[in-house]
Amino acid sequence: MSTFWQEMFRQSGTKLHMSSAYHPQTDGQTEVVNRCLETYLRCFVSDHPKEWPHWLSWAEYWFNTTYSSAIGMSPFKALYGREPPTLLKYTDEGSLVEDINQQLVDRNQILEELKSNLLRAQQQMKKYADEKRRPMNFEELQINFSQYEHPVVLTVEAQAKYVGDKGAGLSKNLFLKDKKNRFYIVSALADTKVDMKVLSQRLGLGKGGIRMAPEDALGEILQVTLGCVTPFALINESARHVSLLLDKGFRNQEKCIFHPLSNDTSISLTVDDLDKFLKSVGRDSSYVDLEANPPVGKDSPPDLAALVPSDSVNISGTADNATPMQSLEVKSIPADKKSTTVSVNSTKPSGNAQDPKNKSGDVHKPSAVSDVELFVDEILKKTSNLVLSEINEDTIRQHGVNLGTILADDFRKRLNSDLKSLATMFKNTAYTQGFHAGTNCKPKRL
Repeated sequence: MSTFWQEMFRQSGTKLHMSSAYHPQTDGQTEVVNRCLETYLRCFVSDHPKEWPHWLSWAEYWFNTTYSSAIGMSPFKALYGREPPTLLKYTDEGSLVEDINQQLVDRNQILEELKSNLLRAQQQMKKYADEKRRPMNFEELQINFSQYEHPVVLTVEAQAKYVGDKGAGLSKNLFLKDKKNRFYIVSALADTKVDMKVLSQRLGLGKGGIRMAPEDALGEILQVTLGCVTPFALINESARHVSLLLDKGFRNQEKCIFHPLSNDTSISLTVDDLDKFLKSVGRDSSYVDLEANPPVGKDSPPDLAALVPSDSVNISGTADNATPMQSLEVKSIPADKKSTTVSVNSTKPSGNAQDPKNKSGDVHKPSAVSDVELFVDEILKKTSNLVLSEINEDTIRQHGVNLGTILADDFRKRLNSDLKSLATMFKNTAYTQGFHAGTNCKPKRL
């Protein structure tokens, strides 16, 4: 910038923050607007690369009539105090001036091309995304639920305005990480007080060993956006190493409310149906007293150490061996009406409806990490599921006699982290239960 303009701005009391293209550190808002304008023009002129100057006026109109989150309205409304006018489609009985007719005909043509380009791009993205998704339908799992649609909410307080009168316990969901890049979802009732320092000590991470996960981890690991953290995010393969801690207060609720991967919808279901979902994605339900503050020390090991994941997650490299985002399909059901799908051979609750008097069995119930037989069954189940998912006509036709060697190497890579995680959890659980058994054992006096 020349000395003249610098002096002019200085005399007018304007402080300059010099920036360069695509470096938003000093003026991120302007950089974002420039990027959006480039994208807008690129969509317009993809088939007419030399005509972009003719569409600058439409780009200006687009920006001025687009809602701005910074000012809470469009620039047009901020200036004129009313909503921008709606563009009407041009008809043949238009203006008597030929130049105006031609300009409006060209406008309609370019708008139709724009719609076609955007539709083609959406269909292509949907095609690639659907190839890597496994839809999960609650009705197929015989899960009864009620669905409520509402505006986008980012907090449990905002959610309560729309579904707080449904007679179900509202949930708040925290996405946390420790210093070793291990991730946790803590799902608790709205009025449950979760002390992060106490929780960190109970996990064996020391004081301050756990904190809120960064926002970019939401998309890369849980495949959700801000305000959409939910236990249902564990359906994604990228979240396979995320540990889930559920508030034991959920057991005392007739129903509980969660987001189904989107914060413009809420669903209510029973704890047994939540357990059924977690079991379908290979997870055990771990209900803990999140308000408890047991002593942790040399003679008192952390009571939640068994729930610490064994593997860390590299946010920038989670897509190497992970299957991309799964999709959770929730069919539309009128509010306050249950799904009519009922299981004839439904299983009984697996001990989740605990006696309120029993306060010591929340974490140490029999599971795949505390029972040797279940532990081995879990390993065999993971292996067999992986074998069945990989062996098909296409792989046999593609690899022929080399299929066994190729699958063996692939299984070793894909099962290595899962089996290490199971073994570590088994070891931690055995240690914790051994300590409890030793401290609670009272030998008979001779």
